[in-house]
Amino acid sequence: MSVEELRDVLRERAEGPAPANPYRHEQVRDRVRRVRRRRTTATAALAGAAAVATVLATAAITGVIRETPRPGPLTGTVSRTPEVELPAWHTSSDGTAYRRLAAGTVDARGAKTTLTVPRTGRPLEAAVLCDGGDPAGGEPATGAGGGRAVAGPEVFVDGRRAGPPAFACAGLGMRLRPLEVPAGTGQVAVTFDTTGATCVLRTADGPCTPERPGAAHWRVAVYEWTPPARPVIPAPATLPARVDGAKQVALSTGTWPGDGSYEATVVAPGRYTLQQNCSGDLRDRLWFKYWIDGVESRTSIGCGTRTGGAAAFTVRKGQRVEVKVRTGLWGASTNRPVDWAVALYRR
Repeated sequence: MSVEELRDVLRERAEGPAPANPYRHEQVRDRVRRVRRRRTTATAALAGAAAVATVLATAAITGVIRETPRPGPLTGTVSRTPEVELPAWHTSSDGTAYRRLAAGTVDARGAKTTLTVPRTGRPLEAAVLCDGGDPAGGEPATGAGGGRAVAGPEVFVDGRRAGPPAFACAGLGMRLRPLEVPAGTGQVAVTFDTTGATCVLRTADGPCTPERPGAAHWRVAVYEWTPPARPVIPAPATLPARVDGAKQVALSTGTWPGDGSYEATVVAPGRYTLQQNCSGDLRDRLWFKYWIDGVESRTSIGCGTRTGGAAAFTVRKGQRVEVKVRTGLWGASTNRPVDWAVALYRR
């Protein structure tokens, strides 16, 4: 058969009727259903995968939020852990701004730490962070009215011992004390020394008894403060009309540095006590010295609240007793006056 004849045969068959197939339409419909099922399954699979991915992403984000919460606002609270520094800035109750010049640690078991700071011309103060206990690891310290108050490190300025008031930790918080800095330029060396015997004040007026130190550390620092632009006037210091059954018979008030003395002559027989009280941010640095009939009594340093008689004496019938009181303040006090009151009580 030639090629032309083959073409004629194929043309004739193509133009003729299709062979009979009763299942042709059903096969086509079945094929269409299979195609639709495959498409539906693929779409569901894609949707499921997307949902799983969304859930996983949400869980991951939620986990990050729980593990790394946003930081809260800063506060002025100082943690009591040994690693925490004394604050870089401190504002006293009368608004005076303190700036930390240097900070360090001194071992309570016997060591020295020296902080070198510049002479800025502003008042300098030493600071100790009290942790509420004592270096020997004993019971917590209490207030000035009794209990335990731990003597802190001794302080030296350029090798010379700094004068009173000494450090005494009674409770938590930062303790500050003024430093007398020699005139000059350059730098000044402030040394915190615990090589002396550690001692504890068990009562307000008792001796400082030696006690073996433990493993505690003192956080120490040196601050400077800028005097306020204008004097910060404290509230008037007051004393009650009666104290422990005794009646107030004389009262003298003043404001340091303008007023600093009080004198009285006592002739009425009886048992007398002198009481003192102060107000102002530097009240714990005001000192009182008493002379009873020419005899000098102990100097009282610190005048935050009334804690007992500063001096006591007896006047007999026909006797005249001269009472003199002198006040002063330890350290600088530019534009930071202290109001004081001294009262005489008779029982």
